[in-house]
Amino acid sequence: MAYAAGKYAKAMCDICGFEVKYSDLQPQWDGFRACPECWTPRHPQDFPKIVITDAEALRNPRPDNDLEAGNGTIYVYAANDATPVGSTFTGFKAEGSVGTVTVSIS
Repeated sequence: MAYAAGKYAKAMCDICGFEVKYSDLQPQWDGFRACPECWTPRHPQDFPKIVITDAEALRNPRPDNDLEAGNGTIYVYAANDATPVGSTFTGFKAEGSVGTVTVSIS
Protein backbone atom coordinates (compact mmCIF):
# COMPACT_ATOMS: atom_id res chain seq x y z
CA MET A 1 0.00 0.00 0.00
CA ALA A 2 1.36 3.39 -0.93
CA TYR A 3 0.95 6.47 1.25
CA ALA A 4 1.00 10.13 0.29
CA ALA A 5 4.09 12.17 1.19
CA GLY A 6 1.98 14.76 3.02
CA LYS A 7 4.16 17.65 1.97
CA TYR A 8 1.26 20.13 2.21
CA ALA A 9 -0.62 18.34 4.99
CA LYS A 10 -1.23 19.86 8.42
CA ALA A 11 -1.54 17.95 11.67
CA MET A 12 -2.15 18.71 15.31
CA CYS A 13 0.49 18.12 18.01
CA ASP A 14 -0.77 15.65 20.65
CA ILE A 15 0.94 17.60 23.44
CA CYS A 16 0.25 21.30 22.84
CA GLY A 17 -2.58 21.06 20.30
CA PHE A 18 -1.03 23.54 17.82
CA GLU A 19 -1.29 22.96 14.12
CA VAL A 20 2.07 22.12 12.52
CA LYS A 21 3.28 20.54 9.30
CA TYR A 22 2.57 16.81 9.22
CA SER A 23 6.19 16.06 8.34
CA ASP A 24 7.41 17.96 11.46
CA LEU A 25 5.62 15.66 13.90
CA GLN A 26 7.92 13.20 15.63
CA PRO A 27 6.83 10.01 17.41
CA GLN A 28 7.54 9.82 21.13
CA TRP A 29 8.17 6.76 23.31
CA ASP A 30 4.65 6.96 24.81
CA GLY A 31 2.87 6.80 21.44
CA PHE A 32 2.13 10.53 21.05
CA ARG A 33 3.22 12.47 17.99
CA ALA A 34 4.68 15.80 19.02
CA CYS A 35 6.00 18.95 17.37
CA PRO A 36 9.74 19.69 17.72
CA GLU A 37 9.10 22.11 20.63
CA CYS A 38 7.10 19.56 22.66
CA TRP A 39 9.09 16.42 21.80
CA THR A 40 10.93 14.92 24.80
CA PRO A 41 13.21 11.89 24.80
CA ARG A 42 12.63 8.97 27.12
CA HIS A 43 14.07 9.48 30.60
CA PRO A 44 17.34 7.60 31.32
CA GLN A 45 15.86 6.10 34.49
CA ASP A 46 13.56 4.05 32.27
CA PHE A 47 16.66 2.07 31.25
CA PRO A 48 18.19 0.74 34.49
CA LYS A 49 21.75 -0.54 34.44
CA ILE A 50 22.24 -4.28 34.60
CA VAL A 51 23.73 -5.14 37.96
CA ILE A 52 26.05 -8.12 37.97
CA THR A 53 26.34 -9.78 41.37
CA ASP A 54 29.04 -12.07 42.62
CA ALA A 55 28.11 -15.69 43.23
CA GLU A 56 28.14 -16.45 46.95
CA ALA A 57 27.22 -20.12 47.17
CA LEU A 58 27.68 -23.31 45.21
CA ARG A 59 24.66 -24.84 43.53
CA ASN A 60 25.24 -28.43 44.72
CA PRO A 61 27.88 -28.34 47.45
CA ARG A 62 29.70 -31.51 48.43
CA PRO A 63 30.87 -30.92 52.01
CA ASP A 64 33.46 -33.16 53.64
CA ASN A 65 31.47 -35.47 55.93
CA ASP A 66 34.56 -37.33 57.13
CA LEU A 67 34.19 -38.45 60.77
CA GLU A 68 37.88 -37.87 61.39
CA ALA A 69 37.65 -34.21 60.37
CA GLY A 70 37.23 -33.11 64.02
CA ASN A 71 40.28 -35.01 65.26
CA GLY A 72 43.78 -33.58 65.49
CA THR A 73 46.44 -32.08 67.71
CA ILE A 74 46.60 -28.64 69.29
CA TYR A 75 50.06 -27.16 69.61
CA VAL A 76 50.91 -24.47 72.14
CA TYR A 77 54.28 -22.75 71.89
CA ALA A 78 55.89 -21.25 74.95
CA ALA A 79 57.35 -17.75 74.66
CA ASN A 80 60.96 -18.84 75.22
CA ASP A 81 60.74 -22.41 73.94
CA ALA A 82 60.34 -23.46 70.29
CA THR A 83 59.17 -26.99 71.09
CA PRO A 84 55.41 -27.49 71.00
CA VAL A 85 53.43 -28.82 73.90
CA GLY A 86 50.77 -30.87 72.16
CA SER A 87 47.46 -32.34 73.21
CA THR A 88 45.63 -34.89 71.11
CA PHE A 89 41.86 -34.64 71.06
CA THR A 90 39.10 -36.70 69.53
CA GLY A 91 35.62 -35.50 68.60
CA PHE A 92 36.34 -31.87 69.41
CA LYS A 93 33.24 -29.93 70.45
CA ALA A 94 33.24 -26.21 71.20
CA GLU A 95 30.88 -24.96 73.90
CA GLY A 96 30.46 -21.54 75.44
CA SER A 97 28.14 -19.15 77.21
CA VAL A 98 27.66 -15.44 77.37
CA GLY A 99 26.63 -14.88 80.97
CA THR A 100 23.50 -14.03 82.91
CA VAL A 101 21.13 -11.10 82.99
CA THR A 102 19.32 -10.02 86.14
CA VAL A 103 16.19 -7.90 85.89
CA SER A 104 14.79 -6.20 88.97
CA ILE A 105 11.63 -4.19 89.33
CA SER A 106 11.87 -1.03 91.41
